Amino acid sequence: TDTDSRGHNFTLKATFDDIDFNNYDGLVIPGGQSPEYLAMDASVVELVRKFSDSKKPVAATCHGLLVLAAADSIRGRKCTGFPPVRLVLVAAGAHRVETEAASSCVVDGDIVSGVTYEGNPEFISHFVKALGGNITGSDRRILFLCRDFLKDYKITVPFQSLQALGCHINAVCPKRKPVISAPLLSMILKGTKPTPGSQLHPSVIAVVKQILAAAGVLQGKKCTAYPAVKLNVILSGATWLEPDPIDSCFTDRNLVAAAGW
Repeated sequence: TDTDSRGHNFTLKATFDDIDFNNYDGLVIPGGQSPEYLAMDASVVELVRKFSDSKKPVAATCHGLLVLAAADSIRGRKCTGFPPVRLVLVAAGAHRVETEAASSCVVDGDIVSGVTYEGNPEFISHFVKALGGNITGSDRRILFLCRDFLKDYKITVPFQSLQALGCHINAVCPKRKPVISAPLLSMILKGTKPTPGSQLHPSVIAVVKQILAAAGVLQGKKCTAYPAVKLNVILSGATWLEPDPIDSCFTDRNLVAAAGW
C-alpha cells in the first residue's frame, strides 16, 4: 500500500488555460505521482508536444517522463527516469539509459531527464545550460550550519540550488560526525528533542564567531526573520523589517535574511 500525506503549499502564478508556450523558453515537469494524471490530460499532452516540437528545452525527472512519453516527445531520444517507468519509456520508443545512482541525469539535446530529486543539482545545472545560461560559483565554498529536527525542505532546496551553481558545500551539525549524505542530512538526523536554548549551544556560537568574526552580527544591520523571533532580532541591535509577504528577503551589506522557506 502506498500512502501519501499532505506536503507543502506553493503558489500558482498563472492559469493553465491562458498559457501560450511561445511566451516561455523552457518547460520543467517535476516527478512524483502527479505526472501519472497529467499524462492522461489531452490539453497537457498537447502543450508538452508544442514545447518539444519547437525544440525548446524540456526537463523531466522521476515519473515526469510519463508525460513526455504520452506526448511522443522521447521517441528515438536518450533519457532516464524512475525505474518503475522503464517499460513505458521503452514502449514510447526512447533509448532508456540504465543508471545505477538515484542522482543520475541524462541529456540528449533539448531533453534533460533525471532519476529522482536527489539529482536536482545536476538536473538544474543541465537545464540552465540547455537554456543558454552560464553556471558560475565553482570557486565558492559554503557552510551550512544544521541541527537535529531541521525541516528537510529548509535545507534541501537551498543546498541543491547552490550545488547546481557549482558551489562546494559542507553541512555540519554539533556532536554529529559526517557519516551520512549531506543533501539528506535534515531528513535522516535523529536525536534527543531540542531543549529551550539549545540553539545557543557553545559549539554553535563558536562556529558562528569563526565564520562571521563576531557574535553580534546583526548589530546595526537591517534584516527580517520569522515573526516569532522579532524581539530577539530587535534586542540584538538590528533594525527589524516586516516580512510582508512572508516570503520576503532583504540584504544589508554581507547579510542576507529571509522570513521563511
